[in-house]
Amino acid sequence: MLKQIYLLAYNTLCAVGWCVVLMTVSKELYETGDVALAASSATPMVTALQAIACMEFVHSVVGLVSGSPLNAFFQLVGRNVIHFGFIYPKNTANLYVVSLYFAWSMAEVIRYPFYGLSVINSCPGPLLWLRYSAFIVLYPIGILSEIATTLSVLPETTGMDKYVGEGNLKFIIYPYFVYAYCYAAPVLFRYLLKARRKNLGGEVEVSKKTRKKKQ
Repeated sequence: MLKQIYLLAYNTLCAVGWCVVLMTVSKELYETGDVALAASSATPMVTALQAIACMEFVHSVVGLVSGSPLNAFFQLVGRNVIHFGFIYPKNTANLYVVSLYFAWSMAEVIRYPFYGLSVINSCPGPLLWLRYSAFIVLYPIGILSEIATTLSVLPETTGMDKYVGEGNLKFIIYPYFVYAYCYAAPVLFRYLLKARRKNLGGEVEVSKKTRKKKQ
């Protein structure tokens, strides 16, 4: 019971937080049309949420949730490298960051309610469908926005230069780019497609197997 209460509270908190991010970005764009203001206004909340998200790796390690700790780790690192390495240190605020925050928040206002309601076995069908379908649009937007955000910041000095030495950052970032976006991103996308087939296409797969057996 305590486990369920904790996970429900955690997912509810994160869902509300990402709703705030989405509403903040939307409100500033609607009222002012200023993309820099929209991004900078949402950055403090995104920073807090990304820090809290470190708990998801802990949840996997200690067995609070089913799932691979390795997958949780890589997903966490992927986002945090972008946010804490490039956006947060310089309060980077441009169209690419707005696009990134939009993709992240849209994904999370689906994901966290899905996890929270799944804890109490009350997930409605439309939310299940969104959980395993929205990524088809949001994932490419997020990846392209991450790349664009990073490239827009690289010509400047980032917060990581003081740790690795000015001018040496590119020797770390470029290999990371090759791995993250040429290998890891496609692998994760295929994993999500597989999860979609498993959770939404089960009846189709069963019927195919049944027909094969009859033949």
